[in-house]
Order: sequence, then C-alpha cells, then structure tokens
Amino acid sequence: MSRAALGYLQIDSKLRKTKAEELEKYKPELEAYIASDECKELKKKIKSKDDDDEYKNDPDPKGMMLYEKYLTGKFNIGKFVQ
Repeated sequence: MSRAALGYLQIDSKLRKTKAEELEKYKPELEAYIASDECKELKKKIKSKDDDDEYKNDPDPKGMMLYEKYLTGKFNIGKFVQ
C-alpha cells in the first residue's frame, strides 16, 4: 500500500503544474474509451453480476475514470497518505 501511495504522490508532484494541459490531451482518449465496445461490455457484465465484491467487479479496471477525476481535482491522494 505504501508503494502505491508513494507512486501517486510522485505522479502528483510531476503533474501538479500541467494538469489542465494533460486533461485537454486526455479527454479525447477517455471519450473514445467510454464509447468503445469494451467499456459497454464491461458495464453490462457488472450490472448482470450478483456479487457485490468491488474488487472482482471493478467498473474502472484501467483507471481511466480515476485519472480523469485526478486531473479535474475531484480525487486527491493526500487524504489517504499522512
């Protein structure tokens, strides 16, 4: 867990100044992923499962939505690392 947190903090320090630029570059890629058959199949598969285990049924296995939240400021690793 601490290695992952350290990795997030390193990414944050590198991208802190260029988040807006990164978001503009990333938006087309994210929109293409959301519109893809892969994403639609994943959403169907998750809705059809009865198992509530969020690790098995990860709605964002590639982390693309999380990265978008990070770039827009909706996600901050700081509250998890102290």
